[in-house]
Amino acid sequence: MQETVQETGFQARDFCNWLTELVKDQVPVSCQAGLPTEAQWEYACRLMKTSDGQPYCVETEYYTGDGEAALRAAGWFGEEFSGGSTHPVGRLRPTDFGLHDLHGNVWEWCNDVWNEDAYKTRADGVADPRVFASDIGESEDNAYRVFRGGCWSGSAWNCRAAFRGRGWPGIRDWFVGFRVCLFSGPVPSQSSQQTGASSEPLSVDEARRQAAAESEDMGGDDAEVDLSRALLPKRSDGTKF
Repeated sequence: MQETVQETGFQARDFCNWLTELVKDQVPVSCQAGLPTEAQWEYACRLMKTSDGQPYCVETEYYTGDGEAALRAAGWFGEEFSGGSTHPVGRLRPTDFGLHDLHGNVWEWCNDVWNEDAYKTRADGVADPRVFASDIGESEDNAYRVFRGGCWSGSAWNCRAAFRGRGWPGIRDWFVGFRVCLFSGPVPSQSSQQTGASSEPLSVDEARRQAAAESEDMGGDDAEVDLSRALLPKRSDGTKF
């Protein structure tokens, strides 16, 4: 499963809707593409298995263990802005279930609105919990979304399985991407209303200024941007997602 970079949260949502339509004749009728919820993302990152094949969740910082040495086996992180970049997925150790680059490389959009107290207020026993904009009195177009996983220019600290980042879904930066999931049933959808929240690729100076302004909102260390080029496929009419 390939991570995709430099797309807004709105574009990530629209891509999943487009992909669902594209493959609907190749998958069971009930299957849909979508972004993982924050709980699903963390579960997938922590999920390992015992020697007898029974799954269990690890409590370590990374699915490879604790400390930076363990992270180096699983994720790209800590690179200087002037010499770093995103990396092709699949070069480092995956989880026991075959998922790559959950730590580092690019922050990944989740299908949750940001709520600082989400884990404190979550009821026990709720399957696949998710925070909606209405839960915090915000609109879907303005509410901050959850990022997970850290990025190539971030610290080991913000690449931890437990670290929660956030950002406005209209931002489009080179260190933010998303992971597509295939669900066996309906995906709780965000507003499908066209928001018009798109942006052109930033210049170097503009990107640096925006990254500096948004670093606090990321919830981690100083944010940087990757100025390499990476685009999603185009629609059949030639327009971009």
